[in-house]
Amino acid sequence: MRSWLMALRTAASLTAGERSALRNAHRLDPLPEGTWFNGSRYFTAFGDSSPDHPDMTRFIEEWVAEQNAEIAKENVALAAAVEASQASLLRVVSVECQVVASY
Repeated sequence: MRSWLMALRTAASLTAGERSALRNAHRLDPLPEGTWFNGSRYFTAFGDSSPDHPDMTRFIEEWVAEQNAEIAKENVALAAAVEASQASLLRVVSVECQVVASY
């Protein structure tokens, strides 16, 4: 990968702040049957509890996919800009070489 391209995101690359924002954004989303939310934790009928919505993995995957789509667009634009810049630089170098060669 070119060092100037933005890296794609993964679930592991979420910051604590991003995870917290996702948690808050989906706090009141519908719950699977047999699950309830007490305002701070999600509980199952089996007594399991978690601070995360039962569908948090899906929410993260969707968020990562959205972020990666944006990053891919930005990388395409960046690559095009770099390519155009390099082509322009090559033209300048070519012209300068021709001038030097004519002396």
